[in-house]
Amino acid sequence: MSNADDKRIYINEMVDQLLDVEEVVELLKKMISIPSVNYGDSSCSDEAEKEMAEFVVACCRNAGLSVSMQEVFPGRPNVIATLDGKSKDSRLAFCAPDGIIWLLVF
Repeated sequence: MSNADDKRIYINEMVDQLLDVEEVVELLKKMISIPSVNYGDSSCSDEAEKEMAEFVVACCRNAGLSVSMQEVFPGRPNVIATLDGKSKDSRLAFCAPDGIIWLLVF
């Protein structure tokens, strides 16, 4: 097993210990209830993604993160959240394009 595999296993174990599954399910139910589809044409509201971004901003702020929004196109902002860690040697980034959450460890 590689060092990267060991890190992934460690992170997964830490996440399992820190997450309350019921809380995560409730959060996902709220997120699913927010209309956030944007087909890039006139069939969708210009604000379709903004409401989801504002919800994510509120969740991140409640978790103690520093948060900002960067509007890429009207009604289509990116959410940028940061939390200072103890180590300057490693970084952890979450990227959520189109509602899919990616976890990057570098």
